Amino acid sequence: MRRRFFAVRAVLGLALIAAAVAAAAFFADHPGQVGIVWLGRQADTSVAVLAGAVAALLAIIVLLALVIATLRRLPRNLRWRRAARRRRVGEAALTRGI
Repeated sequence: MRRRFFAVRAVLGLALIAAAVAAAAFFADHPGQVGIVWLGRQADTSVAVLAGAVAALLAIIVLLALVIATLRRLPRNLRWRRAARRRRVGEAALTRGI
């Protein structure tokens, strides 16, 4: 079961890499300009730079979500580890006592 899950994840990862390469090739073959006016300021850039900025922003958001989820699970994980340690120590004491 684990190998199958790993294979599916590997195929999905390769598909994501292939999609990123295809998008990069598309933007390289079809250059364009993007102009954004926001709060009275204008920013002119290429479509590839804008796509890269959006991808970087999404990566940062995902990483922040992972950090927040990890911090939310931290107290529960610490309690579980402490309980597991107490259980191991208790079982070792019982084993020594028998």
